[in-house]
Amino acid sequence: MLADLLKRHGKRIMSDVTECHAAMLPAQLARLDDWRELVGHHLRHDLAETPEAVRTGEPLTHAFTLADYLAAAEITRREHRAPAFINSRDEQLEKIFAGIDQIAGLIAKDSGLVNFLAERGQL
Repeated sequence: MLADLLKRHGKRIMSDVTECHAAMLPAQLARLDDWRELVGHHLRHDLAETPEAVRTGEPLTHAFTLADYLAAAEITRREHRAPAFINSRDEQLEKIFAGIDQIAGLIAKDSGLVNFLAERGQL
């Protein structure tokens, strides 16, 4: 759960670095540096013995583990642009989550459906 939280936060920061105005770049890079320091600490201590601490391989074509996200952050820091998979995946996930939210809203509005699913243990 900690790793997922750090990944989401890192993706947001990397996207901000990519999309920010030139005048805001130093502040965004400082946020990125803080995140990299925090993730590095967790990978060395709290998450050292977990799969999150291992890179999935070279070249970095997609980030799966926290170590991959750290590598993507290093690319972002160096090039002032996040790798393409960081931004495109965010958009895809946002669409999926929006759809799930809409479905959940429809279910919540229909008390008969809520009762039906509750009886079957699916809610």
